[in-house]
Amino acid sequence: MQNFKNSPYVVSIGDSREYSKDLGVRTKYREVFRIDSQDKIIGAKFILFRDRDDHAKMGDGYPDHGAKIETTCRMGLKGGIHWLGDDKNTINIKSIHFDGCEHLIRNVDKDRIIGRINGLRGYCLIEENIDDRSSNHNKKDHQEYDDCQFLQLTDLLVGGFRTILGEKKNKIQKEVSLPINKELVEKWHQGQVRMKNSRWYKGFWISESWIEDEKWNFGDFSTVNNKQGVLI
Repeated sequence: MQNFKNSPYVVSIGDSREYSKDLGVRTKYREVFRIDSQDKIIGAKFILFRDRDDHAKMGDGYPDHGAKIETTCRMGLKGGIHWLGDDKNTINIKSIHFDGCEHLIRNVDKDRIIGRINGLRGYCLIEENIDDRSSNHNKKDHQEYDDCQFLQLTDLLVGGFRTILGEKKNKIQKEVSLPINKELVEKWHQGQVRMKNSRWYKGFWISESWIEDEKWNFGDFSTVNNKQGVLI
């Protein structure tokens, strides 16, 4: 959430169920927290980006598969922060955290992600500070505890978006992801004119890349195929 919009925003969860003869089974909700002023808004931003073809069309001009992932990560990062910021709302990325280097079977290439970003707009600044240690705080060589929690939260958000955008595996998975659909995905699909009046405007960005006729293309996506792709 980026804007208060003059009315409290309340988050509640189903706490218990009760039965009455007139109404049947009813769920009782318990308030978890509420945002009732602009100064209580954290203002976090979220980028969701994937390569439509799971990097299969990127060719052989890369040292390994990890380099393809780093390249599309750079694309998603640049496109996302350009859209999410502006001259009045600057973005200064102090550090970048990856969910461990086990997936790439090597450490992250800082130069491929940060060093090769060209044409970064003046309101965006990225410091060359990357941490790719484990996000599991139970492991010996892990990132700072708070960073681990943010990485795990991001993983949950990515999974929720993937479920809503077409890859649900069961009913429960869909139910727990419904807030993402109601508050974010539906508003995104209404278009940017409508989004400007939303609490979430400039709070998240959704895009995908694909290669066609040997050229890169970028645009929105509304469904997720069975490939995992790259989601940030």
